[in-house]
Amino acid sequence: MNVFDAKPITIVTGHYGCGKTSLSLNFAIQEHFETIIDLDVVNPFFRSSDYINMLTKNGIKVISPYFANTNLDVPFIPSDVRTSVIFDKKVLIDAGGDDQGSTAVGTVSKDIISRGYNMFYVVNFMRPQTLNIEDAEEIMREIEAASHLKITHIINNTNLKHDTDEDVFRKGLKLSEDLSEKTGLPLLFSVYSEEKEYIIKNVFSNLYKINSYVLTPWEIV
Repeated sequence: MNVFDAKPITIVTGHYGCGKTSLSLNFAIQEHFETIIDLDVVNPFFRSSDYINMLTKNGIKVISPYFANTNLDVPFIPSDVRTSVIFDKKVLIDAGGDDQGSTAVGTVSKDIISRGYNMFYVVNFMRPQTLNIEDAEEIMREIEAASHLKITHIINNTNLKHDTDEDVFRKGLKLSEDLSEKTGLPLLFSVYSEEKEYIIKNVFSNLYKINSYVLTPWEIV
């Protein structure tokens, strides 16, 4: 069975800058989710709710905290978050990897556990906070503690954007495999974009291709 269909709820989490919101957008569209809940309440640039038009055109319902784009310390979690978690057939949650974002998920953790879930930890070993497996595991455990949920799978999204080369892919895969072995969690797959397909061809397996929906502020013209 497709892992995205195995449980009613799929949660995507990871440290700031790991690429989880881009992945969430791709998962929502490619895997035909009914609902996406944006609980990444801190980062103002990479928020799934910014792409509401694209998502709704694909038949996906978008739910986001009312104060998502403010600097409030404590986000207001809409009641329809819990309603969707309880009743919607196939729900994707884009969760923040910091304490605040993970705590937001924790507010509905009992309902998530009751429905059944998979929680994917996205890691980019080229980010300053996750350059080694020790730091990556520490962040993983912080997310689990704040969310009151357990991570079920690891996703390798190691990249340097346009500067990604084969060495970057190989390093990310090796560290992700080491993290998987250390934690006992399965490595679900490694992520690549179409523009990098020529690098990974005949070199890597167990891959997931994504479209580049999310642009950094300096890429927007």
